[in-house]
Amino acid sequence: MLKKQKIITLISVIIILIVAVFLFLQIKEEQRDKKLNLGQTEKKQDGDTENVNSQINPVLIKDKKDSDQDGLSDDKEKKFGSNPNSVDSDSDGLFDHAEINIFKTDPNNPDTDSDGYSDGDEVKTGHNPNGEGELKK
Repeated sequence: MLKKQKIITLISVIIILIVAVFLFLQIKEEQRDKKLNLGQTEKKQDGDTENVNSQINPVLIKDKKDSDQDGLSDDKEKKFGSNPNSVDSDSDGLFDHAEINIFKTDPNNPDTDSDGYSDGDEVKTGHNPNGEGELKK
């Protein structure tokens, strides 16, 4: 009987640990998603910031396949070598559409100007992801 209680207790502890790890991973994923979707801002002339990725309107692409719905057709993504199934091929925090059409950065290189800061971080802080200086509007 005592052996059976130990086994039940051990199984209960394992289940609790699995649930805790699952919840931890869910929270981390939500934090990552918030950082990607809400944290990328663009400096306006008046000093206010605006979500860069919100400028993307996938509806503008008519009669073209856009698997990841990032505002770039799959054909255009193939032309630039970006992943048509990922909104952010290089995981720098800027959607491929924003990199190609707004900032003219490389959607396959998280640090286009090789200065040690990701393109997304530079845009977020108002710096030029293509070289020195501030982001020009």
